[in-house]
Amino acid sequence: MFFNNPSSRELFQPYPDLTLLLNLTRHVAKYPSYNSATFFTGIDHELARAWKVMSDFCSVINFAADSGQRISTETLLDTMASVLYRLLDMCFEAGSSDEAIRLGLLTFSCSVFLQWRYLGMSYPYFTFMVRDCLARLQSSQISSQLLLWLLMVGAVSVFDASDDEWLTPLLLVNIGLCEIDSWSKMQDLMKSFMWIGLVYDKPGKGVFDSTVARSGLI
Repeated sequence: MFFNNPSSRELFQPYPDLTLLLNLTRHVAKYPSYNSATFFTGIDHELARAWKVMSDFCSVINFAADSGQRISTETLLDTMASVLYRLLDMCFEAGSSDEAIRLGLLTFSCSVFLQWRYLGMSYPYFTFMVRDCLARLQSSQISSQLLLWLLMVGAVSVFDASDDEWLTPLLLVNIGLCEIDSWSKMQDLMKSFMWIGLVYDKPGKGVFDSTVARSGLI
């Protein structure tokens, strides 16, 4: 399905209503959240909406995993369709903070819904786009916390050993700037943006441990 005019946005799958599920998670568990007022300042409105929906979905998934409950297939598919099609339709300047967030959110979402690596699949052009965008980013464009999230999501989703030469120094710099000295602190930071422990904790810890081992920080 291809969309080529503004009115085509009306054809997108509506975002799912996660209100009832989110109210349940708030009564039982509390997940950390990055200062949304600060984070969303200056971000494209449609991009911010997609982020919020995906963040809410992650809260629901984390709650379900922790409590041993399940969510409906309809909720999963509705979230996948509504978020991914919108992200694919958005267009921002290469190297901009909006484009970095779009690609990071697309990387995260595709990994959650499509399980690329577990299926033995790779997308070299998409990986190139993510790598190129992160390389173009200026430190003044986004916070060290957000950049660290973007780097970690890329590391566990699309990057491989061939990226270590440029990725490891960037990870180390931002780990230091964020005053991260343990995997638990890294987890807290990742969860404050968007993170699904069931999917990302094991590979994320592997990336963190191998990165800090090279520096002797811990």
